[in-house]
Amino acid sequence: MTKYLLERYPDICGELHDIEKTGRSDYILSCEKAEIEAFAAALPYQKRKLVQAVMKHGTRWDVIRREIGSHKSAGAVRKEYERIFKKF
Repeated sequence: MTKYLLERYPDICGELHDIEKTGRSDYILSCEKAEIEAFAAALPYQKRKLVQAVMKHGTRWDVIRREIGSHKSAGAVRKEYERIFKKF
């Protein structure tokens, strides 16, 4: 899993929605979506909450900070997110 792919999640969902409206199927986008969702589901609760907020809002750190109920600064939330990917 890469940060780039995770941050593309809203775009992937939008593309899949457009594809479904036209009746085509796009196996690659649906695989990417499933991969991202599986990655998020495997994380511990606090990290999963952060990743799901990024999946929903992109990288708008102030919005994410409020959504996860963090008292940290937006920059600290961003660093916490980046640390998730240092293992990978």
